[in-house]
Amino acid sequence: MVIKETILNYLDQKDVTLVFPTESVKRYFLTEYVLSRKSSVLANSAYSFDEFANQFIPKFKDKRPSNKYIRIFFSSHFLNNRGSELKYFYNPQYPESKARFIPFIASILPSLKNLEAVSFNDEKIESDLKILYEAYSSFLDEKSLFEPNYFKYDLSFFTGDKSRKYYLVCYDSEINMMRFYEELNKPSFIAPLMLENNVRVEHELYKNEKAELVTLFNRLKRLKELGTRAEDIIISTPNLERLKPYLEKESREKGINLNFISTVKLSQTVAGRLFNDFKELYNTELSFYSLERFLLCPSYPFKAREVGKSLVMALTNLGLLKGSLYGFDRIENTLEKEKLFSELKLYRVIKKGVKRIFESNNMVQNIHILLSQVLEDGEFENCDEEVRNSYAFALKELNSFEATLNDLALDIKDPFTSFISTMDSISYISSEKRSGIRVYSYNQDYLLCVPYHFVIALDDDRAKVTDCDLSFLEDHEVYKRRSYDVTIPLLKYYSSTSENVYLSSSSDTYTGSANAPMYFCQEKLVKKCDVVEDDELSYAIKESLIKGNDRAFYLGNSDIKGGGKTYLDKIKVSYSTLKDYTMCPYITYLKKIIGLEYNNVSKFEPDNMDSLEIGIFLHSIVERFLCNHKNETLYANRSLSFQRELTDIFYENLSSSPFDIYSRSFINVMYFSGVVSFCDKLFEKFGDGIVVKGIEEKFSKSDGDVAFEGRIDIHLEKKSEGIVIDLKSGGTKKYQGTYQLPFYQLIWNSVNDDKIKYVSYYSFSESSFGDPEKSEELERDIDNFITKAKAGEFNTTVNEDCGSCSFRGICRRRFTIQ
Repeated sequence: MVIKETILNYLDQKDVTLVFPTESVKRYFLTEYVLSRKSSVLANSAYSFDEFANQFIPKFKDKRPSNKYIRIFFSSHFLNNRGSELKYFYNPQYPESKARFIPFIASILPSLKNLEAVSFNDEKIESDLKILYEAYSSFLDEKSLFEPNYFKYDLSFFTGDKSRKYYLVCYDSEINMMRFYEELNKPSFIAPLMLENNVRVEHELYKNEKAELVTLFNRLKRLKELGTRAEDIIISTPNLERLKPYLEKESREKGINLNFISTVKLSQTVAGRLFNDFKELYNTELSFYSLERFLLCPSYPFKAREVGKSLVMALTNLGLLKGSLYGFDRIENTLEKEKLFSELKLYRVIKKGVKRIFESNNMVQNIHILLSQVLEDGEFENCDEEVRNSYAFALKELNSFEATLNDLALDIKDPFTSFISTMDSISYISSEKRSGIRVYSYNQDYLLCVPYHFVIALDDDRAKVTDCDLSFLEDHEVYKRRSYDVTIPLLKYYSSTSENVYLSSSSDTYTGSANAPMYFCQEKLVKKCDVVEDDELSYAIKESLIKGNDRAFYLGNSDIKGGGKTYLDKIKVSYSTLKDYTMCPYITYLKKIIGLEYNNVSKFEPDNMDSLEIGIFLHSIVERFLCNHKNETLYANRSLSFQRELTDIFYENLSSSPFDIYSRSFINVMYFSGVVSFCDKLFEKFGDGIVVKGIEEKFSKSDGDVAFEGRIDIHLEKKSEGIVIDLKSGGTKKYQGTYQLPFYQLIWNSVNDDKIKYVSYYSFSESSFGDPEKSEELERDIDNFITKAKAGEFNTTVNEDCGSCSFRGICRRRFTIQ
C-alpha cells in the first residue's frame, strides 16, 4: 500500500510534523509506525487537524469560549424578546414553531462571520442574519464570552517551532484544511501533502441494493472461510443510518459480526427515552398513557416492578385516565379510597419527583432523588455497558447545560424542556467494545489502510462531498459565495489506500433510484453487475454434472459416498426441509448435501424485497409488544391499553424504518388495523387470561441419527394448555393446507411436558386467525423423507412449480451431457 508507506516514511524524518484530518487517523498511523518500525515516535511528529489549528487562534484569560448550550440559551432568549424583528426565517404568529427554530438558530450562529463573502437574492435574508450576528455579538460581550469560529486563523498566535515542516495530510480532500491554509496565506513552514492516488479501480453498478448487499456478504463469507481477520476488513457507506437495518439483517443471516463505528442521537438512547418520559408525565399531568409508558418500560431497572404493573392495572380497572400536578388529583384520591397503599406511595413519589425536575434548576440532583426511590440501587449501574455509558453521558451533558445556565445567570423558563429539545442535536458515540468487521460512515475511513476495503451504496449524489459559505442557505437564496468540492480526490484516495478495494452502488435503492458517480462514468470505470457472486453456484453445477446420470437424477448409496465420507451423517428434519423434499428431493440434495445457497433472481426485484421487509417489520412490532409482557397474564379488560401500546410501537418503528414515504403509507393503510387489533382477536379466539410464554422459541429433538428442529413465532398458554401462533403478513388461506404448525405441534409434544393444544396462523392484512387443516399425511411424509434420504434418493420430480424453481438453471431435466 503506497500511501501507507509514504506516510510512515514522512514520520521517519525528525524535522517533520504530519497534520492528520482526525484524531482517530492520527492514532492509527502512529500505531502502525510503532508496530512496523519497532520504534517509538516523538510526540511532536503528529497532530490532528483540530489540535494544530487551535494554535492559530487567540487565547483569552478573561473570556470563556461559547458552546452549543450558550448558543441554545441565546437563541431562546432572542426569540422570546426580539423574534418579531426577523422577517424571513421566523414568524412570531406561529409560536409553536419556536421550539423547532431554536436549535436551527443555534446551529447557524458560528457561520455568520462569513456574511461579507456572500451576496444574497433577498434583502430580508441579509437583514435577518445581520440582526442575529449583531445581537449574538452583543450577548457575547455582555457575558464575557467569545465565539471561537469568529476569529480568523492568524500566524501571530502560533508559538510552536517554525523551523519544522508541517504537512497537511490529504489537504486536497479536506475542506477545513483548505480554508485554514488560505486564511494563513500559505506560510512557508506549512505545506499541503497530496499523496499518490493514481490507482484505477472499477466501480461496480448493481441492478439494486439487495443484489449489492448479497454480493458483499458472499465476499465477506469467503474471506471468513479463508481465515481473514475482522480487523483486516473495513466497510463504509454514505448515510449509514439508512442502510444499517439492511446490513444488520444480512449479517444475522450470514453469521458475520459487524461493528458499527457511528454515533446515535442522545434522544435514541435509553436515557433519552427516560427524559422524554419525564416530559410526557409533566406535560400531561400524569395521564394514564404517560404512567403506563414509564412504568412498563422494560429498559428501566425498577426495584418494585410488580407494584408499577399493579398501579397500571388499578388505573385500568378503575377507569382513571389522568391525575393532576396542582389541583384535585382523582388518581391519588381514588387509590387512597381503594386502600391501594403501595400503588399510592409509588404514584406520589413519581408526582413529587417530576415536579421537582421541571420546576427547579437543580435538574441532575432531582433526577437522582427520583430514580433512587423507584430504581434499583445504583440506578442503571447493573444494566449492560451500553445503557450505563449512555446514561452517564446524558447526565454529563445535562450537568454541563445546568452549569452554563447558572454561569450566565439567565432566567430560562422550563430549562429541562429546553435541554430535551437539544437531544436530537447531541451525538452519543458508543464506547462498547464489539468484535466484528468495522463499518464506518463514508469520509471517515478513507485513510485507514487495510487489506480489504468495501465502499457500498456509493452513488453519485451520496459520493459528493462539498461545502460553501452559509451552507444552511439554498442556492436560490444566494447568487455568489465560495464553495469547495473534494469529491474526486476523496474517491481517488478510497481507490488507493487498500490492496483490495471494492467500490459499488445500485441503480435501484431501497428508497429510490440512483446513478454511479460521475467521476467513474467519465473515466469509463463503471462495470455493470446484475448477478451476485456465483462461487457456490459454480460449485453446485460442477458437482451436479460429475455425479449426474443422463437424465433422471437418482443417487443411490454408492453415489453419495466417496472415500469413506458419508454426506448425510445426521438427518436434520425441519419443516422447510420436509417441504422441499416433498416438492422435489433434488432441491434437498442441492441445499443440504452440496450446501448451495443460491437466491432466486426474483428476490432481487424491488416488489419482492418490500414484501420480505414488510413481513420482518410486522413481526418486530408484535415481538416487541410481547417481550414487554413476557410471563405476564393478558386480560381483555386491558384491551384499550394494549391497543395504545401496539399503536405506539407501530408508529415508532415505522418512523425509524428504512421504507420510503409511499411504502409507509401503504403499510399504514394495509396493516395498521391488523397489528392494533391483535390482542382483541386473540381474546376473541382463545378467551381471557392468556400467559405470554415465549417469542421466537427454537426447539429440537434427537432420535439416533435423526434430529428434528423448529422455531415458534409466539408461544402462549391458557389454563396450562399451550397455544402456538405463526404470524403472516398475507392471508391465512394458503397456509391452512400446509403442515407447518402441525409439524411443530407434533415434535414439541413428543419432547415437552407442557403440551401444545392449539395452533393457528394470524394474518395482519385480514385481522383474523386461520387454523391449519388436520394432516393425515404428516407422519407418513416424515418417515418417507428419513428413509429415502438415508438411502440417497434425491431424484427430480415433475410438477407445476418447476417453471418458477430457483434451481431450474442446474436441474438435470434441463441439461444432457453430450
